[in-house]
Amino acid sequence: MEQSIAQVLLLKGQASKEMEQAIVTFEKKFMHSFHLLRENVLAASHQQQEAIKAASLQIFKRKASFQNYLSGISTDLLNISSHHSVTLLAKTLIEKEETAEQLKSATGKNIYISA
Repeated sequence: MEQSIAQVLLLKGQASKEMEQAIVTFEKKFMHSFHLLRENVLAASHQQQEAIKAASLQIFKRKASFQNYLSGISTDLLNISSHHSVTLLAKTLIEKEETAEQLKSATGKNIYISA
């Protein structure tokens, strides 16, 4: 396209008055159309950049919110795990499990001895 325009502009100085006037008219119309097209492209590019910025901001905010949420959960779990009654409950459950295992083992031995 650029080559074609350059060729037309070369003719400008070598053509008749009527042809030169036609070239000038073409040049004006082309430049006007080109300018409008350029503005449309720049406007679309600007809109796309704004949309990208908005999406990036939303992602950033959601990421920060989710990190705060996970941090809160982590803090809550640490607080719960260090609470005295929870520690006591865990120890009791472990002891019950050990007692149940010992009972199963003893029952198994008794059945084996009885047989």
